[in-house]
Amino acid sequence: MEPVSLWTSQTVLAWIRGLDPALQSYPVETWELTGKRLLRLSYRDLENLGVSCIGHQELLLEAVEQLCVLNYELTTSNLRTLTEKLQGILRTIEVCILSRRKVSNYHRAATEKSSLDLLASVVELISAAKGLFLWLNRYLFA
Repeated sequence: MEPVSLWTSQTVLAWIRGLDPALQSYPVETWELTGKRLLRLSYRDLENLGVSCIGHQELLLEAVEQLCVLNYELTTSNLRTLTEKLQGILRTIEVCILSRRKVSNYHRAATEKSSLDLLASVVELISAAKGLFLWLNRYLFA
């Protein structure tokens, strides 16, 4: 995936057209946004472009933020670091599960804490798996 800052106005237009259907009523073709301008987009810029609905502004700005994160992860990560991160999280989950088996019924507080740790690790695992999936499918975003 090429850096967003190098996108042409046609690439930005195609990206915006792939967003929420509520945004399709705006004359995006006339905006002539380049990748650099897209990355610096603000509420004020959107108002100047005719996007006065706050909900639509938030949709666009959140999409730009997610695009920045995706672009950063794809350019700075490699397969090895992503799989090592997944392996580390899996080890943490394994330790949480094994420690729960060893705790007796008298240690409810420890069990509740380990449940929260396990839940946090599962959320982290999902996030890491998503990052790996996006990296493996990065050709979709090219």
